[in-house]
Amino acid sequence: MYKFLFLIFLFLNIFLNISVSDEKFDQDYKKIYDVYDDCIWSDTQVEHYLTIEYDLYDKLGIDESPLFLKCNKILNEVVNKDPRFKDLIDKAISEGKSKSQNIGIKIYLEFHDNILWHSKDELEIKKTLVELENNYLKRSNILTNIDAVRVYGLLGWFYNVNENFFDMQKAHDFMSIAADNEKEKYYLKYYINNLGVIYDQDRYGNFSPKKNNKIAFKLYKEAAELGLHYAYGNLGKFYVLGLGGIKKDYDSAIKFYKLKRIAPYGNDNFSELAVLFDKKRLPIDLQEYLGWLEDYLIQSKDTRVFQQLAWLSDEDEFLKNREEILINSYKWQYLCSIYCQIVEDKKRASAELSIMKKLNLTTDQIIQAERKALNWYKDKWNEASNSIIENNTSLEKKELIDLIRDALMKN
Repeated sequence: MYKFLFLIFLFLNIFLNISVSDEKFDQDYKKIYDVYDDCIWSDTQVEHYLTIEYDLYDKLGIDESPLFLKCNKILNEVVNKDPRFKDLIDKAISEGKSKSQNIGIKIYLEFHDNILWHSKDELEIKKTLVELENNYLKRSNILTNIDAVRVYGLLGWFYNVNENFFDMQKAHDFMSIAADNEKEKYYLKYYINNLGVIYDQDRYGNFSPKKNNKIAFKLYKEAAELGLHYAYGNLGKFYVLGLGGIKKDYDSAIKFYKLKRIAPYGNDNFSELAVLFDKKRLPIDLQEYLGWLEDYLIQSKDTRVFQQLAWLSDEDEFLKNREEILINSYKWQYLCSIYCQIVEDKKRASAELSIMKKLNLTTDQIIQAERKALNWYKDKWNEASNSIIENNTSLEKKELIDLIRDALMKN
C-alpha cells in the first residue's frame, strides 16, 4: 500500500515538474518572440512606423528584407542553437499544435517564413524548404491543422515566383491543396486566385492557352465572389480581350476594373480604366490594347505598366509568332527590373527574367530582347505626355488616399 502511494507521489512530482518546465520554456520563448517583435518595430525609423503597421513597403519603395533578416537572427538563436527546441517542436508538430496554441510553432514558422521571402542564401532557403516539407507538412494533418494548409499556400506561391527554386508542378499541387482545404475566406480567395494565375501563365500541364484561360477564368470568378481585388482585375482583362471563349464586354471590363480599385487593398494603378475611358471602346485585338497601354506608359511615366505589358504580351491564345511574344514579354520585364519603383515589382521582374531564361529563351533571343528594351527606353521614355493623362499629380494624390484608406480598413 505504501509502495503504491509512493509511486503515485513520484509520478505526480515528475508530472508537475515537467509541467512547470514546459511552462517555463513557454515563458522563455514568449520573451524571445517579444524581443524579435520589438526588433521589427524599434529598429525602424519613426517615419516608417506605418509602413510596418499597414504593410506599405512596396508603395513607398522600401525593401524590408534587411530588417527582417536582422531580426530573424533572434529567432535563429532558438530554432538552430537551442538544444531543447527541436524536441519541443517535434512534439508540437506530432500533436498538431497551431501557432495560436504553441509559441514554439509560432517561432518556428515565422523563422522559416522570413528565410523564404527575405534570404538570398540558396543553401539556407533549401534547408528551410526541406524542413517545412519533410518535417512539418508530412507530419501535419491538413484536415485539422490550418497552419499547415497555409504553409502549402505559401510554398505554392513561392515555387511559382522564386527564380532559383521555380517548380511549376509543386506550385500547382501545393496551391491546389491550400485552395481545397482552407476554411477562412480571407485566405481562400488568395489561394483560388493564385491557382488561377498558375493556369493563366500557361506553364502547368499540356492544355492549350484557351483551355488554361477557361480554367483560370473560373478560378478568378470564384476569388472575385469572395471579394479579392486582384481577381477583379484579372476578370477585367478577360472581358477586354475575350480570353477563354469569354465574350468581350466593355461594361463588364469597366465594372471589374472599378471594383479592383475600390475593393479592400485595391490600390493598383489606373492604366486599364484610363485607356478604356479615353478610347470609349474595347480594343480590336491584343496588339491594339498593348499599343494603348504603351502610349499610356509613355505619357504617364507610371512604371507599374512595364509589368502589365509583360503579362499581357503573352496573352495570344493562338500562339502566333511565339518567339516574338516571348521576346516582347522579356523586354518589358527587363525594363521593370531596372526602372520599376515598387520593390516587389522589381523583384518579381528579376525572377521572371531568370525563369524565362530557363524555360523559353535562347541566349541570342535574350540579347535581342535586352537590346530592344534599351532602344525602346532611349527612343520612347522622353516623349511628351498628351490627352490621356492631363493631371498625373491628381492621380498620385488619389492613390495616396487609397493607401490611407487601406490603413484604416486594416486597423
